[in-house]
Amino acid sequence: MFLYNTPQTTVNINGTLIGGQPGENAIAVSGSIFFAGHDIVTDPICGDFNQELAHKLLYEEARLAEEYGLTRICDVIGETGQALIKYLKFVLDETDCPIFVDSTNRGAIFEAFRFFKGSKAMNRLIYNSVDYYHREAEFEKIKQLGIKNVVVLAFTVHHVTIEDKLALLLGENWEKTLALEKPFTEGLLGKIIKAGIENILLDVGVLDLRSIAESAKSIRELKERIGLPCGCAPANALFSWQKSNEEKLLTQSAIISSAVAAYNSIVYQGADWILYGPMRCAEWVFPAIGVANSLIAYGALQYGVRPLSNNHPLYKI
Repeated sequence: MFLYNTPQTTVNINGTLIGGQPGENAIAVSGSIFFAGHDIVTDPICGDFNQELAHKLLYEEARLAEEYGLTRICDVIGETGQALIKYLKFVLDETDCPIFVDSTNRGAIFEAFRFFKGSKAMNRLIYNSVDYYHREAEFEKIKQLGIKNVVVLAFTVHHVTIEDKLALLLGENWEKTLALEKPFTEGLLGKIIKAGIENILLDVGVLDLRSIAESAKSIRELKERIGLPCGCAPANALFSWQKSNEEKLLTQSAIISSAVAAYNSIVYQGADWILYGPMRCAEWVFPAIGVANSLIAYGALQYGVRPLSNNHPLYKI
């Protein structure tokens, strides 16, 4: 167990606290719903879906979050703006947690935010994600729409090492920038701040199963350097590896145990949030991450760090 020397930022997204020193806040766990190929979706263009099955998934994840003392962020994915808006309206009514507004179609994300602009929902919605390839016009849209919460992807195929990630986030002169009283003036973070963003979650990126080790290391080092909440989405890399190694994973227990090992390698390095994949996996994800989070908090007690909430895995497990 460890403490960061750099002061840590805790963001408050509509009452959900994310970030801080290990042991202060429960990790935010995010499951995906309405993703491409999700069997509850009947029309991915219009956004038609089985509301009863969607309700069951959301209800079960909420129950597990409460049982194990974890916070949650619903990852809502839509192929079109029309579909994404319909999905978000449903999840906003069914839950009270933050929500990732997610799509491979960036236009769909902006369409969704235009629909909710000026509403109370904006406090809960998180733009997922701003990356190196965003242009000035898109930052201007973010500002005009009043988006306050974003995930910043600190990764490209050219930004893999911690030094490259710092250059992406803070500019090429990142070492000098870090010495400033207000360091977020250049690089991708500088553009984000200028766009009026209040809450930033860093995504260190994941390339393949092996790179999860590099992602875990990046989380620890980025939090030490700049103090912002960090996490990633190892699910796609993990599931791709599992699919190509079916001959080694002959039982459900083998599949789950490999996933638990991968996910908790990130948790033990200080991740503040993690996207675990399809929401149907919640039944084993929440116990696994909840136990790991409680052990981290117990170890943090020796440094005088205590959970900021009584609804924490330390007190639930």
